[in-house]
Amino acid sequence: YVGNIPEGLADAQVHGFFHDAIAKAMGHASASDIEDPILSVYINPERRFAFIEFKTMEMTAACMEFDGINVMGRGKVKVKRPNDFNPALAPDMNPDALPKFDISRLGIVSTSVPDSPNKIFIGGLHYHLTEDQVLELLQAFGRVKAFNLVKQDPTATTNKGFGFVEYADPAVTQVAIMGLNGMDIGGGKQISAKGAAARGDPAAAAAAATAGGGVPMIMSQQPGTYPPVAASAA
Repeated sequence: YVGNIPEGLADAQVHGFFHDAIAKAMGHASASDIEDPILSVYINPERRFAFIEFKTMEMTAACMEFDGINVMGRGKVKVKRPNDFNPALAPDMNPDALPKFDISRLGIVSTSVPDSPNKIFIGGLHYHLTEDQVLELLQAFGRVKAFNLVKQDPTATTNKGFGFVEYADPAVTQVAIMGLNGMDIGGGKQISAKGAAARGDPAAAAAAATAGGGVPMIMSQQPGTYPPVAASAA
């Protein structure tokens, strides 16, 4: 499943783009250097999503790393399994046959930030800031692995004033929090940066509390919700 496909793209364009991206991620110069791994592409232009079918389970699994790829310079897409995917019914995979991708060749920053002790909540942002503008600020502290600027919906032109980020190097997490928290970004706005622990995960919450030196921040990156305020210590 590929969500938020740019408007006006044809099946052949999406096919060619992902074929070329796979080749580059594997270290090749162009798509002509590898066998075409794609069987078919279906696009729903009204809802702006596509389904891409690959020839092997191993290639399908590897391409989950393409989440957040910028398609033809026209916007980043969401790459994931379809909602009706059932791992129990899928054929067995051979781990040794998984393609080796270097997604840094494609400039990919994942749009899905998983709950972990290295997940950072970023608040106090101007509503008009774009993903690229916020990402440019965050990248001053290190290479970003995953970033999500929360919006009402993927096509919205404004954000909700907060997001989540994870750095490629876990050692950067606390450095970034200290550097970002309280940063003046003009217009009377100051950034709030805190560790975002996984809801219902005591270990992650404890790790965030220890790292931050305070009360655990229990947050959940649920669409359409604002992050809750941490309770005061008793």
